[in-house]
Amino acid sequence: MRSRLLVSLVMVIVLFIGSAVYAAVGTPTAQTRLDILNSIVHPVKFHWRYKTGDTPGAESPTFNDSSWKSRDDDWFDWGEDGFCWIRTSIKIPAMVGGMSISGSRITFKCGIDDDGIIYVNGKEAQKFHWDQGSVVLAQSAKPGETFSIAIKGINTMASGRLMFAELEFSNLSSVMGEVNTFLTAYDRAKGLCNAAGKVKSTPYVEIMTQAAEQVDTDALLAGNKDAFITSLKKSEDNIKRVDELLKDVTVYMVAHAHIDMNWLWEWPETISIFKHDFATMTNFMEQYPGFIFSQSQAQAYLSTQENAPETFAKMKEMAKRGQWDPSTATCWVEGDLNMPSGEAIARSILYAKRYIMSEFGIEPTVCWEPDTFGHAWTIPQILVKSGVKYYYFMRQGPGQPLFWWQAPDGSKVLAYNFYEYWGRVSENQTAERALEFASKTGVPAYMHIYGVGDHGGGPSKQMIDTIIDLEHKDNYANVKFSKASDYFESALKLKQDYPVVNAELNPIFQGCYTSHADVKRWNRECENILAPAETFAAIATNCKFAYPTRDFVNSWRKTCFNQFHDLMDGTAIHSSYVYSGKLHDEVMAQAKQTIDASLSALDKQIKTIGKGVPVVVFNRLSWPRTDTVSVASPFSGGSEYAKVVDDAGKSYPAQIINGKLYFTARNVPATGYRVFWVSQVNAPVTAAIRADGTMLENQFFRIQINPTSGAISSIYDKLNQREVLAPGGSASLLQILTEGPEGGNAWNFTQIQKTEDINKAAGVTLLDKGPARASITAEYTYDKSKFQQEITLWDGVPRIDIHLKADWQEQWDHNPTPILKVAFQTAVKNGRAFFEIPFGSIERPANGAEVVAQKWIDLSGSNYGVSLLNDCKYGFDINNNVMRATLLRCSNRPDRILDKGMNEMTYSIYPHKGDWKSAGTVRKGYELNEPLIARVETPHTGSLSSSRSYISISQPNLVVTAFKQAEDDNSLILRFYETEGKACNATVTVNMPAKAVVETDMLERPIGKPLQLRNKTFNTAVGKYEIKTYKLIR
Repeated sequence: MRSRLLVSLVMVIVLFIGSAVYAAVGTPTAQTRLDILNSIVHPVKFHWRYKTGDTPGAESPTFNDSSWKSRDDDWFDWGEDGFCWIRTSIKIPAMVGGMSISGSRITFKCGIDDDGIIYVNGKEAQKFHWDQGSVVLAQSAKPGETFSIAIKGINTMASGRLMFAELEFSNLSSVMGEVNTFLTAYDRAKGLCNAAGKVKSTPYVEIMTQAAEQVDTDALLAGNKDAFITSLKKSEDNIKRVDELLKDVTVYMVAHAHIDMNWLWEWPETISIFKHDFATMTNFMEQYPGFIFSQSQAQAYLSTQENAPETFAKMKEMAKRGQWDPSTATCWVEGDLNMPSGEAIARSILYAKRYIMSEFGIEPTVCWEPDTFGHAWTIPQILVKSGVKYYYFMRQGPGQPLFWWQAPDGSKVLAYNFYEYWGRVSENQTAERALEFASKTGVPAYMHIYGVGDHGGGPSKQMIDTIIDLEHKDNYANVKFSKASDYFESALKLKQDYPVVNAELNPIFQGCYTSHADVKRWNRECENILAPAETFAAIATNCKFAYPTRDFVNSWRKTCFNQFHDLMDGTAIHSSYVYSGKLHDEVMAQAKQTIDASLSALDKQIKTIGKGVPVVVFNRLSWPRTDTVSVASPFSGGSEYAKVVDDAGKSYPAQIINGKLYFTARNVPATGYRVFWVSQVNAPVTAAIRADGTMLENQFFRIQINPTSGAISSIYDKLNQREVLAPGGSASLLQILTEGPEGGNAWNFTQIQKTEDINKAAGVTLLDKGPARASITAEYTYDKSKFQQEITLWDGVPRIDIHLKADWQEQWDHNPTPILKVAFQTAVKNGRAFFEIPFGSIERPANGAEVVAQKWIDLSGSNYGVSLLNDCKYGFDINNNVMRATLLRCSNRPDRILDKGMNEMTYSIYPHKGDWKSAGTVRKGYELNEPLIARVETPHTGSLSSSRSYISISQPNLVVTAFKQAEDDNSLILRFYETEGKACNATVTVNMPAKAVVETDMLERPIGKPLQLRNKTFNTAVGKYEIKTYKLIR
């Protein structure tokens, strides 16, 4: 605690304390005595005026700052501007607390985040960093003397702030130490009473009152300092009786170093942090045998193993001694938990746990997510089914420090959420928080997380020494070094009936759902390609294909790395994404190579002889589907029209456009393939596609494009005979929302000043007119940016695809900055809004709030609705009948060009009868994100028929997210989840060699008894919203 001689920041108020005070009040009350003491340590208050920006001449005493903002706070942020001038005037009082100030040395001190320059009476007095501002104003003070103080604050990297400002008077030093000590003890005792909820409890009120009344302020005014100081010490002894509040409380001290993967630095620096911090911690363990350190993030362990093997060996040694605690290394990194798919989150835990268990022989049980920006409702089930019991986090808690967090299926984990994750070790603060925690939870056991974080650091030697001192301190809580897992276990021994929170823990930092569109697209691309790569590699093992287990492990690790919260959320510096882009490229290359090799192995076994060029179409998803196909045309030159024939002899239209063959593949089997044969024709095959000027039509919809705005002005649902859009409404309407006045940072939007429609197209062009597809493009400009939307209808596909190319040239330049959204003004009335989350969905109010979702959002009324699908977006809002996706934005920090450049994305409109459940919206989201894979083949015989399904599930509310080879043997792993909240009995068909099937957890460990596999099928009960994993033993 800073010396109580230090002065708070605010306007000049001189407090004269003397005999006149007593004349007015008579015998001083307890509060009067405290006021006298506080007047000694706070003799002057400052009134500040400030203005952001570099203002010339602001150091001059005569500068007119009357129009500037004013503050009377002890400290304040000035915002994102790199400079701020802060000014005040100080008038020296004659007396303080009855003691003369005349002749005193006066020192002004202050702190600025990050740097500052102090000017006194117009002259530069000191340049300083952080809390080192210190200038002697006068060696011998004269009452009434005035000083003009101006501080130029500098912070070009983040939000700047004035941290403190203080005056020191040397004449007060003879009593200042004792007064400070007493007030510190008094404030500490008062803080303990407050924290314990005892501030109005009779015994403690009496203790505090008696302590104040014992202070002999009469002796001070009479000049008898010795008697005054003696009274302070006696009073302190009385105050110590409050310490009995701590006698039954235990404080579990859990050390940790929060290390951000590539936040404001690049990967080589992150590695150096691992090496430095972990070497330091193991050295501390040698020095302090009782010291325990908990470290999360398996990636940190692997990088240390690769780059500092001696340190890693020491970490393993200390783990055997019980000092290094890997129980918090449950996930590959401390990732975002809203935007990654459920399967990706499951893999983060799978590969983290397998690695830690193989190296340390310890299974992590605490999911450690202190800095994660929000928490999806479904996370508890993923944790429970991965052998994780506990959850620790800091952001966006429910107001309960310790609670059961429950997922929609009923799974629960014990969750802890209390104060920051980078705590210091302070005797008073720790005691107060322990009592506050006990008061709120009824549990006299508090976990205190300590250690410097973000750029690593961990606990310091001073922190460890302080804890050891507290361990041996009389009349204090029971303090102990602890593992995180030990705390949770002790909490459960003390109590079981904690409050239940059955909800998501969102939102926070809504700008993160959009910032850095590139990493969002990379994430979705990796997730979308790894699923089919694993699936077809597993199937191809029947054709003697060698399943590349190690390659998949590495690719998932890279994908999970890029899901680290600051990276995935777009809040890192620009250069950090160079490394993320490299990882993405490596994952894509491995997955594409595996898909090509595995499908080549399958292709060779498929009978492809027929009339025309064979095209084998593969479907990863676990239901038969009819969807679009594009593949390099097998024809050079000739007609632009083609005909596709399936293995039942039915023919369908195809188109050749710019060397690519397009058609709709009908009824491709679940997790399987179908062969189609293509031949060129001179005239288009009859189809339902029509296009004319600004109109598109297929079997399902007739669409009208506004020739002026380029937006969709009408969508007529032919099957349900209704208009999808509101009267006068539009779809695919691009909008610019302006943030201001300083723009938003990567984390947050600022207040939206205005919204304007981009409703004047530079050109609207009919691009394709069938017979397989028809499309219209609309081009726009805004400021320096250019946009092209291509609106497409496909033969036989009940959705409207819109592909946007955006050359985004907007960036923050100290002015209000734009956000790009796309709006869909539907005719849905009184609709309910639903949003996809990992392994599930959630209903939220249709109130216009920016929220996070994955592949789809939906707005449905009593009997009709509209789903909005996407292939790489995560930020959305629904306000009454209007659905919007947030596409691109700007940021003033830490990356001012975060979305600048070429961006591409697809969003699709899926109007439907009924609600999203009956309409199969979940499946439609998967279909957009995982296109059918088409391969041109040569005609040949084969042992496999022209159409085949390998895995299928009869129930439409079940979706397979993984079909892969097991990590430890050649068994196959199948995972699916229930999407609609409907318990059911599932019938799973496995058209693969398998001797038995057994349910497993997400770590692929068997649970329960094996199920019977009859006629290549097995049946199992599935609970509502439940995730199921099975091992097919070959």
